[in-house]
Amino acid sequence: MTSYTAWSGQRTDAGTPSAAHRPLLLWAALFGIGVNLLMLVGPLFMLQVYDRVLASRSHETLWALFVLAALLCVMMALLDLTRGRLLARFGARLQSELDKPAILAELRGDARSLTSDVTAVRAIYASPALPSLMDVPFAPLFLAALFLLDPVLGLVGLAGCALLASLAVSTRLAARPPLERGETTEREAGLFGSRAGASSDLARALGMERALARHWLDLRTSALFDAMTTSDRLGIGAAAARGLRLLLPVLMIAVGGWAVLDGRIGTGAMVVAPILFSRALGPLEQLFAHWPQIERARAAQRRLETALGGNRP
Repeated sequence: MTSYTAWSGQRTDAGTPSAAHRPLLLWAALFGIGVNLLMLVGPLFMLQVYDRVLASRSHETLWALFVLAALLCVMMALLDLTRGRLLARFGARLQSELDKPAILAELRGDARSLTSDVTAVRAIYASPALPSLMDVPFAPLFLAALFLLDPVLGLVGLAGCALLASLAVSTRLAARPPLERGETTEREAGLFGSRAGASSDLARALGMERALARHWLDLRTSALFDAMTTSDRLGIGAAAARGLRLLLPVLMIAVGGWAVLDGRIGTGAMVVAPILFSRALGPLEQLFAHWPQIERARAAQRRLETALGGNRP
């Protein structure tokens, strides 16, 4: 089915922004590249200070490096801010194209809660979830920097990222069935409550008020049970991930100290290695933290596709 944009009457597939909006995503991706490259400023600054400045005892070199690093950090912050604003505006333009067909479909009775689905899809572009997703491909950059410091440090970092990612993925897979059931049941309960409220006088006259209340309560109880199951499974995974996240930098420091004692790296590399490792883990941690929001947006997207037709947002 083909829908119409909110204000211009231009034809567009549901969920597909017009071509004029797509450069926003391209510019956001380019700014993301700059953000991730500039994330190396801190580790490189520390490496130079520990291995060069302290050895040469040069105040001029220290302050020159500091000024350069500070300017680059400001540039990174501006690029990150601009990327977030571009993504938020892309989501706003997407909503402006989908609002009218969604509202018309609800008014015709073709579907319900489509406007909420449009809001959920738009919100994902304004949240930290999408930047985290865009930053994940740059995690190998920081792992490569670890390998350049010392191959053993690189292997430890790679194994740690793989282990943490496996734990997060298995936790999300275990939590997905009750999460989807709970959200579906919650939506059903909301729709049932709206219909029951609209026909409350008729239900009272027919003596069906208690039966409707019991059914509504059953739906909400079922949704609550699924929500608690989801919370328990996510809680187990989160506790394990926190413990592993605490252990891995300690292991990295221990391996770095061993490499210093063997003369393979300097003290600066030992200090920088945990920071590089944290940079590699950061996007993965943020992505999995926001994964429920991403899943909700994907579910909303699928409902929009079904109701309005067209491609995915």
